[in-house]
Amino acid sequence: MNVKAPRLAAVLLLGFCAALSSAAQSPAGGELLLNPSYLPESQYASDVACDRSGTCLVTWDFGVFSPSGEYLGSKFAATTVAPTGAFRSEKILAEDEFAQVAQVVASGRRFAYFWSEFHDVNRPFYQWLDAVLEPRSSVVELPVPAEESGTVIDVQPIPGGFVQLEVAYDKPIGGSDGAFLGFVDFNGRRLRPTFNVNESPDDDQRSWRGGLAVDVPAGIITVAYEQVKKEELASSDVYFRRFSLAGEPLTPTVRANTYLPDWQTYPSVAPQPGGAFVMVWTSDGQDGSHNGIFGRRFTNNGVAAGPEFPVNQVTFSDQRVPLVATDAAGNFVVAWSSYDPDQFGVRDWDVKGRLYRPDGTPVGPEIYINRYRISFQDIPNLAFSPNGTFFVAWTGTSQIGPQYTNLLDVYGRRFSASPADEPCIVGGGTFLCDTGRTGGDPEVKHPFGGSSSGYGFLGDVDGDGREDPCVYTGAGVFRCDTDHEGGAAEVQITFSMPGGAVPLLGDMDGDGRADPCLAVAGRFACDTRHDGGSAELTISFGAAGETLLLGDVDGDGRAEACGYTPGQLRCDTGHNGGSAETVIRFGKRGDSVLLGDFDGDGRDDPCVFRKGMLLCDTAHDGGAAEASLAFGKAGDRLILGNLDGL
Repeated sequence: MNVKAPRLAAVLLLGFCAALSSAAQSPAGGELLLNPSYLPESQYASDVACDRSGTCLVTWDFGVFSPSGEYLGSKFAATTVAPTGAFRSEKILAEDEFAQVAQVVASGRRFAYFWSEFHDVNRPFYQWLDAVLEPRSSVVELPVPAEESGTVIDVQPIPGGFVQLEVAYDKPIGGSDGAFLGFVDFNGRRLRPTFNVNESPDDDQRSWRGGLAVDVPAGIITVAYEQVKKEELASSDVYFRRFSLAGEPLTPTVRANTYLPDWQTYPSVAPQPGGAFVMVWTSDGQDGSHNGIFGRRFTNNGVAAGPEFPVNQVTFSDQRVPLVATDAAGNFVVAWSSYDPDQFGVRDWDVKGRLYRPDGTPVGPEIYINRYRISFQDIPNLAFSPNGTFFVAWTGTSQIGPQYTNLLDVYGRRFSASPADEPCIVGGGTFLCDTGRTGGDPEVKHPFGGSSSGYGFLGDVDGDGREDPCVYTGAGVFRCDTDHEGGAAEVQITFSMPGGAVPLLGDMDGDGRADPCLAVAGRFACDTRHDGGSAELTISFGAAGETLLLGDVDGDGRAEACGYTPGQLRCDTGHNGGSAETVIRFGKRGDSVLLGDFDGDGRDDPCVFRKGMLLCDTAHDGGAAEASLAFGKAGDRLILGNLDGL
């Protein structure tokens, strides 16, 4: 396999501690320029990894040869877009011609940063970095890949060292391309001889970024690759093979695709709990128009868990280079490049993504990862953070100014993807959300509503599965940010009533949309048509002195009218007004009450906010709280909502 001339590499640290949870993915921040200190030369996204706290390290390449040969990077805090630190590392080989694309993996709170320096052969190195990009080890030189023409395509940590996916020639002279596995310890010594992954050395095998998945608890390494039969040279298929952490074969070579015509290329694989895994690839012609993205799930013994499924929904264009990443629960996200028309009708590459539940059910439709829809945005790099956030980095046409439109920069964006509802602090036109549900500082800062005295809450107004940031203004208007991008409201509903009514959102009729409601003096009035004007549904419920709320306490798909007094929640689960069918004794005087599905079981749980501590009765049995989270401070207004629909 011909190896491209490598370039100078750079790294960037991003302190992202967010989580996801919705039907169409919810941005956890704006689009970021990742290389602001290293202009004005073209630069190319290379790799991304996130540690257990949600801190992400991104690598990229310079498009010109640097005389200093330095590796550079910057640190970003969770909710800022300005770099707060830098990383510099001198190159190792004085005779180095240039450095190859860098790779990075996370292990605990550390990053292992890999790069190659080229002089006749690729000579790989790595170094441990901590969460602030300080070196925590000396530079270690790793063994040269299996053949002199080889290169390290992917690398993952295993107990005691690393496993490397290498691509090289099977034979020293005139051989086909092949995929190899190499095992090295932390000191750079080979743990066993490098060996060929595939069982057909006479055919061409190629592997790419994302072709290596390691499941340490299950003790399984999965390698994905494409194979071209030399006698045909007109089509290819995608395969996988599984090995123990010591490199012993666990399965034979298995073909993943069932669609056989044309080319199946660029496979990517990621582990799911219990030894299962998911694999995605590019398929030529299968979706009816050029290349499409397809995937398939497999059980822990390598047997297909179902048929292959299409990932992209837009099929009239070209799709390529997919990557897949999973979280600890098995939720997975796919990112890929799509050749779509921009807002001017001109076609070019964009980056798209789609989120899935562990069983392969899509959480929502495909979305654009990049907001800047003009010119070239391509080649995504993807990582799912252990705290429920995923991060995508890509290469795009420079947005700095007209003088740089012929150059490329590195951009990135993070999204939340965490099951169940997230706590958010609302006030001053900002939603501050602990999407990772880790407590402490919020990971997401979502500006919406302005600094006016609007009353903020969350509700799925458009029925896409995500709860939307909304505010109720003094003019009697519900304003909702249904695209989750901030800025102007996409939905505005004028609905008001006299008497100091409390604005609420809840799906009263079970149609999947949260309805604007107003509650006062024991009466709930709701605009279930979302057309403003008069209420289509009214419920008489509530007593004097109660705090009035809406929430689906019994999980029947409709929100119930509820009233709370210190220590007691009453809910009209019969939806008929009058007496409460459900009474839960929970909380005490001085608590702020809220309802939300904290444990993800489909029922909204009684919760209270007490001096910076969120307490939830997830068992609905009253008494002590089963779930707690330290978040916010006394005096904050806390709400619960599922921002991303997962």
